[in-house]
Amino acid sequence: MNKIRMVAILLSLMFVVSCAGNIKTLNDMNPTEKAVWMLSVYNAQYEDYKFQAARVDLDEERKAVLRIKKQILTEVYPLISVYSGYAGSGIIPAVDLETAIIKNLERLLYMI
Repeated sequence: MNKIRMVAILLSLMFVVSCAGNIKTLNDMNPTEKAVWMLSVYNAQYEDYKFQAARVDLDEERKAVLRIKKQILTEVYPLISVYSGYAGSGIIPAVDLETAIIKNLERLLYMI
């Protein structure tokens, strides 16, 4: 039993270490990888928005933050769709489009 547990822990640690070596920054990602990153951030923020909006004990300040978050989510989704379409077809997306998406995603990530 202890050998099995030790092997499982060792394999888990090896997996974590091997994955940690593959972390890329946005500057190192190609357009397809950036599109995946953008969609994953968007989806996580959308799920957080739905969870927060479903709460019944929200004060007015939190409601105002959620309204802004909804507006940003609504505005950034079409931009991410266009970016993903370009990346998927092999076209390099415009830098302005990428900058606008990243700026909006950063606003979502740093909201209280």
